[in-house]
Amino acid sequence: MNQEWPTNLAFDKEYYVLVSFKDSKGDVLSTAKLPFTVGIPALSTFLVKQQGVFNGTNDGTAYIFSQAYNVKDNDVIAMQYDLTYGFVKLAEKLQPKDATATTLKFKTNGYINGDDKNAEGQIAGIAEMKITSTTPVELTPGYTAIDASKAILMAQKGKNGKVYGQKFVIEVAEAKYVGKYAYSNDDKKAQKFTITMKSPIKEGSISAADGSKTISIDATDQQKIVESKFLAKTYSTAGTKYQLFPSDATKNGSSIYSWIKYTDGKITITPKDDKVLKVKEIQNTTEGKGGF
Repeated sequence: MNQEWPTNLAFDKEYYVLVSFKDSKGDVLSTAKLPFTVGIPALSTFLVKQQGVFNGTNDGTAYIFSQAYNVKDNDVIAMQYDLTYGFVKLAEKLQPKDATATTLKFKTNGYINGDDKNAEGQIAGIAEMKITSTTPVELTPGYTAIDASKAILMAQKGKNGKVYGQKFVIEVAEAKYVGKYAYSNDDKKAQKFTITMKSPIKEGSISAADGSKTISIDATDQQKIVESKFLAKTYSTAGTKYQLFPSDATKNGSSIYSWIKYTDGKITITPKDDKVLKVKEIQNTTEGKGGF
C-alpha cells in the first residue's frame, strides 16, 4: 500500500483494497480488488473472569483487602475491593507494552442489587486507585465512570456494615478498542456483573488445634492461651492458616498488623485512628501474674 491505513472505518460496512501489480518500470500489469470488513476483539476478551471470584457466573464474591485507600473524612478504612482482581490480567490487556491503550471504564449506582428504590440508598461507589497518593481517596458515588484498571468498589462513609455481604451491580460505562473504536451498548450491557464483598476472616473458622470442641485452660497446671491451641483458617475449603496471637517469629521489627510492632522485646501500638482505638498504657506481665 502506498498510503496510511484509515482509522475512521465503520464496522457495518464492506471495504475494498485495490492491489496493483507493476513491472520493473512501474507500469501496472494488473489489479485486484480485495474486500474486507473491520473487526475488533470482543469486549469479553478483556473481561475474562477469575474462576475463584465468579465461579463460572456473572456474580462475583470478593474477599476484601486492606490498602491505604479510604473514603474522604471517614473514621475507619472503608470496605473495598480492587476490581482488577476479578479478571485475568485486565490491566495488562488494556495497556499492552508499546501499544495503544484500550479504553474501559466501570460504573455502579451504589444501590444493593442495583435497585435504586432500595431503602438503604447509595451505600457504595467506585473510586480511582491512587497508589502513590498519601491523601484519602474521595469516593465518587453514582454513575461516575472510572478507568477499569484503577477502579475500586468501596463502601460509603459509615456504611461498612450495610455493604457487607450485599450484591452491587457493576456496568461498563465506556469501552473503546485502542481508544478509537467504540463498542456497542449491547456489547457493554453483556459484560454487566455483580460483586459481593466479604471478609476472609469473618467467613473463615477458628477451632481447637487438636480437633476437640472446647479449649481447656486450667490455672493449676499453668496452661496459657497460646497460638498452638488454636487453628485459625480463612474462608476457603482448604483455608489459609493465620496467626491469632503474636509469636516468636513475629518479633524483632516485623509486624502482625500495621499498628502492632515488636522491636527488641518491646511492643509498640500505634492506632491509625484514635477514635477507633486509643492506647493508654502497655504493661508487661510475668507468667502467673494477675491470672495470666
